[in-house]
Amino acid sequence: MIGGWATIKVGDKVWYFERRAVYGASCYRRYFIEKFIIGDTRQSWVLGDDMTTRLLFGIKILKRESVGIIYDSELEVDKVCWVNENRYEISDLVTKCNNYDLLQQIKKILESNN
Repeated sequence: MIGGWATIKVGDKVWYFERRAVYGASCYRRYFIEKFIIGDTRQSWVLGDDMTTRLLFGIKILKRESVGIIYDSELEVDKVCWVNENRYEISDLVTKCNNYDLLQQIKKILESNN
């Protein structure tokens, strides 16, 4: 996920999370579309399908709102997809767990990450 905007520049490939109707098993990955940063302003990124896309036809994303929408590596996209596809299964396992010590450890781990 884009954390520091100083590392991203015009010409970089990014993955744009576009919420639209996608059907099928394990379809979450299909929401991520490969784009290029074709321009920027002080407040926004402009995304295009390729570097020849005219700025007028690009997608404008506010930098302050880009977290969770623009990802700067395919590895980050893979991680987001893994979390989305596994969180409910993990939640079910925790719900079924009756081990006090294990649940205490899980609670501490989750609290330390939030």
